[in-house]
Amino acid sequence: MVLKKKYQTQKDAIATYDYTDLAEGTGVIKFYCVRGELGAGGTYILSTNAFLAGGDITDGDIKLHGSSMDVDFDLAPFNMPKVISGTAYLNAHAYGTGDTIAITATISKVSPAVTLGTATGNAAAHDEGILFPITLTKTEFKKGEVLRVNLTTAGGTNAYVSMNPLDTNGGIDIYIPFDLDI
Repeated sequence: MVLKKKYQTQKDAIATYDYTDLAEGTGVIKFYCVRGELGAGGTYILSTNAFLAGGDITDGDIKLHGSSMDVDFDLAPFNMPKVISGTAYLNAHAYGTGDTIAITATISKVSPAVTLGTATGNAAAHDEGILFPITLTKTEFKKGEVLRVNLTTAGGTNAYVSMNPLDTNGGIDIYIPFDLDI
C-alpha cells in the first residue's frame, strides 16, 4: 500500500502599500543615524533598526555637538537596483544648555559621487525638535552602490543631538523616498 504525502502549500505573500505610496509611486523608509563601536573613533551607519549606539554617553561619543562636526552615515550596499526621488525629511531633537545648533544634511551616492540634495535646519538646544525637508534629485542606485547621509553641525558647544536611536530624547531619523516598482 502506497501512502500519499500531503504537502502544505504556503499562501502567496501580500504586499501592502499606503494609498499615498501607490498614488505617488513612492515608498518612504525611515533610517536611524547611529554611531557604532567598530574601529578607532567609531563608525557611523544608517539602519532601519533602532538599537543602542556604541560609545560612552558621558564622554559625548554619541552626541553630535554644535561645534563643527562632520559625520558620514553609510547604508550597507544595495542588494538590488533602487531609485531615490522626492523629498526626504530629517528629524532630530536638540538639547543642551543655552546654545543653538544648525544641522546641514547632504544625501548622496558614494561611488560614483553624486549629491542628491542638501538642506539645513536650526533649533535652540534647550529642548526643541528639528524637522526639515531635503529636496532630492531623482537618482538610480545599482546593486552594490551605497547611500550616504552627511551631517555637519554649527553652533555652540553646549548644543547637541543624539546619535543613539534609543535615547529617551530621540535620535536622528531620516526619511528617504524610494520609487516603487509595482
